[in-house]
Amino acid sequence: MNFTRWLCLALVLEASSVAAKANTLLYTFGGDATGAPTSLNSMDPASAASVTAVQTPVGDGSTGFNGGLVAANNLLFGIGNDSNGVATLYSLQFSGLGLTPVSSGFNNAGDAAGVVFQNGLTAVGNTFYAIGAGTSSEALYQIGAGSASQVQVLDTLGGTYAGLAWDAALGDFYAIIAGGTSAGINGDYLVQFAPGGSVSVVADLTLLDGAPTGTHLGGLADAGSGILYDIYTNPVTFTGELERIDVNGGPSASTLYDSQIPLAQNAGIAIPTAIPNVPEPATSMEIGAGLVMLGWTLRRAARRGKRGQQ
Repeated sequence: MNFTRWLCLALVLEASSVAAKANTLLYTFGGDATGAPTSLNSMDPASAASVTAVQTPVGDGSTGFNGGLVAANNLLFGIGNDSNGVATLYSLQFSGLGLTPVSSGFNNAGDAAGVVFQNGLTAVGNTFYAIGAGTSSEALYQIGAGSASQVQVLDTLGGTYAGLAWDAALGDFYAIIAGGTSAGINGDYLVQFAPGGSVSVVADLTLLDGAPTGTHLGGLADAGSGILYDIYTNPVTFTGELERIDVNGGPSASTLYDSQIPLAQNAGIAIPTAIPNVPEPATSMEIGAGLVMLGWTLRRAARRGKRGQQ
């Protein structure tokens, strides 16, 4: 095999690796034709053309999935609320099918009795946490089998929570507060808190992206390495704007594109830990090492062939 053919093979393999790595899907719920949050959608942050309506409705259409969404154990998990405000944690496949109750009516009794769960959902391993709003406060709850236990009351900074994510590397929660007004604060904020710790402001989203106060309602997802995604509502079209937040160094935010998803206000974005049907890509180092080993093997075989002909 000559040098040109080797170079072409290396470029093809590297391009395949880069393409596979870029295929990061996000999932979120948006409004269906009637405005009810029953439509599961997916999108690649790198491409507006990737936005896809996966399944409408999820389930029989009687449940609004406006309580948050997270990916865990190769499934999606979302909080759905019925017309009476009864909250249930469901699992579902990435196709939007296979809707299964995991914790039914967990706000019917106990710590979470009467609490509204439309403020965000995340998973820490196999344990699910959600933010619920009571009559006078908002708190973090751990969801059990048909019940939810209050973990800690959260400072709302005068606003309301609208998204929750867990950063495994930091061991902290990230969350979004919409419409903060406390202590001179007037805007939508990205905040951070450790389990049992106090809430601190990480970034003023209203200042960073210029979106009106009270519009960052579409949820939050942690992609790792200091990168998060959220969705805020375009006040003109009422569709969701996908945003990338970088908290490395001085926090920055960049709007990626209008997702065209109507009423994307479900307080949840999910990033699968393993992309369905996409094989684990080889790294550049692994590809390079493989090419070197293959080349060395072929050269040895060629030398043996020449000695055999003498």
